[in-house]
Amino acid sequence: MTADPASQVQDFYRDRSVFCTGATGMLGLAYIVRLVLETPVGHVYAMARGGEKRMWQVCNEYLPREQVEALQKSGRITVFDGDITHTNLGLTDDQIETIRDKVSVVVHAASTVNLVKPLHEVADVIIYSSLAVADFVLSLRNLERFVYVSTAYASTFLRRDMEGNVIGSDAVIKEKVHQLRSIVETAEAELADIRECGTTPEFNFADYLYPYSYAKNLTERLLISRFDKHGQSDRLLIFRPSIIGPAEKLPCPNFEIAGSTPVTTFMAAAIMTPPLRMCFASPLDDPTTATIDEVPVDMVVNRLVVHTAYSSSGPVHAASGRDARVRSETLWLQAIAMRRWWWWRPTGAWTSKDWSAAGVCKLSRLFKVCGCDFIFDQAKSEAVWARMSEGEQETWPFWPTPADEDKNHVLGRERALRLLCDKFASRTCLPAMITRFMYKV
Repeated sequence: MTADPASQVQDFYRDRSVFCTGATGMLGLAYIVRLVLETPVGHVYAMARGGEKRMWQVCNEYLPREQVEALQKSGRITVFDGDITHTNLGLTDDQIETIRDKVSVVVHAASTVNLVKPLHEVADVIIYSSLAVADFVLSLRNLERFVYVSTAYASTFLRRDMEGNVIGSDAVIKEKVHQLRSIVETAEAELADIRECGTTPEFNFADYLYPYSYAKNLTERLLISRFDKHGQSDRLLIFRPSIIGPAEKLPCPNFEIAGSTPVTTFMAAAIMTPPLRMCFASPLDDPTTATIDEVPVDMVVNRLVVHTAYSSSGPVHAASGRDARVRSETLWLQAIAMRRWWWWRPTGAWTSKDWSAAGVCKLSRLFKVCGCDFIFDQAKSEAVWARMSEGEQETWPFWPTPADEDKNHVLGRERALRLLCDKFASRTCLPAMITRFMYKV
């Protein structure tokens, strides 16, 4: 670790104690590695299901040996075996008291990324658990910052015009909380509806891409309400990454946990889908302009670390940016090219029909975002970047390296693609020795 004498980041984290949920997730793990090895943080309390055994198992599987050894020798990590869906986060009274007494920064990164489960199921992990974490955080004696890891897609609900046509799928999403109704704040009423009915009129009206993204939006609004009531709104940072992808450099090049990067999952599904015609839904006038905003996990971590140190509050996006997005068609075609000749290659087509319409392929229904073209405003990151010293900018870069137009996005994902393809193949009746010859990864 090299110290920058002009670093606000170093000054902020010096001797500070941090509590992080979701420590074995891709974002949580990358965050902890950078925090411990690149800042003078006093101590990190990491919470993960399976505790210390699971934590080091994941570290040994995905991190270079020298990094694992450095983390273990640092003496600055304590791993708690906990679960955000349990009472008191599944922690002991002593652990709760330790966090309450010593911690001043909390990063709540634990969450489901399941895009299929209905609202009443994701609510348990996303909404109820996050409120429980927030209630606990508000009891901390020295709270400085609570970071709720949301998603940039929390405010990408698709509005419809008077004829029922989808609008807003090519919108610029601002760094603010987008209300579903303009007349009153309905968050608490929506929460009550979910508890009683499993859904809400707002969810059905707004036509969200996924129950997951609506749950994140509602959680954002509920957290803002909670922190406002306690006079702590300036201590709440709602951190919104776009689609998290493999790392550029840190904690190691192409760092990725299989199943945690939606684009890799999309490509694996395209590789393994039977050789039929694939019809993708898109409300865009020109569907070929549909893009995916994937941002490397290390750029996400850098912004998380820096925005926390610079006392940012409210919604903050962490996206690749307008010029770094990738066309959805490009990703699909590159995935299809990985299929063996005998597995054939399906033809692709676009339709303006709804995602639920007959004839729309399962891949499109699962990855609805591939038919959209969102641009995420990043004014807050641009403002903080302008305030950072040269040393900080070198250590904590915000912006992904511009990719060539002909970049092959399969490269660097091979290991995760193989694991996911094997997983998808295991759901068929075909033996693995046959399915592994379906692709060239």
